[in-house]
This record gives sequence, structure tokens and C-alpha cells, in this order.
Amino acid sequence: MEDKEGSRSSRSIDDNQIIDLSPTCCELVSPRGAVAVSSLLQTVLLGAFVCMFIWMKSEGFFHPHSPLSLIILIISSIYLFSIICSTIGSISQYESSLVISTYLLQTFILFTDLIAFSVVFCMAVGNRNEWLDSLPPMLVNEDRFERFLGPFWMYLSAISLHITVAANMCFLQSVNQYITVLRRHPIQSTH
Repeated sequence: MEDKEGSRSSRSIDDNQIIDLSPTCCELVSPRGAVAVSSLLQTVLLGAFVCMFIWMKSEGFFHPHSPLSLIILIISSIYLFSIICSTIGSISQYESSLVISTYLLQTFILFTDLIAFSVVFCMAVGNRNEWLDSLPPMLVNEDRFERFLGPFWMYLSAISLHITVAANMCFLQSVNQYITVLRRHPIQSTH
């Protein structure tokens, strides 16, 4: 009888912990599930951006010796490590892995926003400054971008980067909420 009571009480603790997890993602999944979903969406987003960059590089949008390849490699690596850490944190429920993921994701957001701001600044001030005006042609094939996206290709690029930042802030929010849940209700093992 005592074993039944012991197993019942440990089971009710687990059930209560699961019930206390406040839902996220439009009330569809728990915070742990939201981290898993956002990790999956981040993987798809990273894959799409890498494929798009490889295609654009092969089509001549970027100059062969442009430092953009190195910059994109660094930013993609930060993003990939963030995805790995959040996936590990979601599966194993390690708060430290999730915290590392948030720091990496915040770094990615910062770099992406700095690039978007630089693009807008270069477009706005470039006509008045000779060095800023010569910067985009050193990095990209302006004619190719203008034929593909039109005369406002720099603004469209900056807007795309800002949309990426906004999506990743949603991903960051789901990880932060799961960290809050783990701090409020530490998941205890039943062994």
C-alpha cells in the first residue's frame, strides 16, 4: 500500500508540474514544446538562408573576394550553435544550455540588426560621402541586385533583415519563457 502511495505522490508531482507549464505559441503547446518548435523553425530558416546565399553567390550577386562570405559564415555558425543549445536544453531540460542559447541568439540578433542598420545608413548617407558610396559596389554586384529586386534593393534587404530579427525575437521569447518555467518549477526526477 505504501508503494502505491509513494508512486501516486511522485506521479501527482509530475502531473502538477506538467499542468503548471503555461502554454505558448497561441496556446497550442507547452513552453518545452515551443522551444522544440522554434528550434525546428530556426533550422528551416537557417537552411533557407544558406541555400539562398549559395544560389546568390553562384549567380554572381556577390563578388568572389567579398568579405560577406566570412561574415555570413560567422553569423550562421552563431545561429547554428544557438539552435543546437536550445535543442539540447529542450530535450534534457538543462537550464544552462538554454541560457547559452539565449546569449547566442541575442548575439545573432545584434549582428543582424547592425548589418540592417549599416545597409540603411549606407543608402541614406552614401550619396553625400564618397567612401560610403563606394562601399556597396566593393561587396556586391549592384547591377545584379537592382535588376533582381529593383532600385530599392538595399531597403528591401534591410527590411528582410529586420523581419528576420523580429522572428528570432519570438524564438527568443519562447526560450526565455521555458527558462522561467524551469526556474519556477524545477523538474525533479522520479528515480
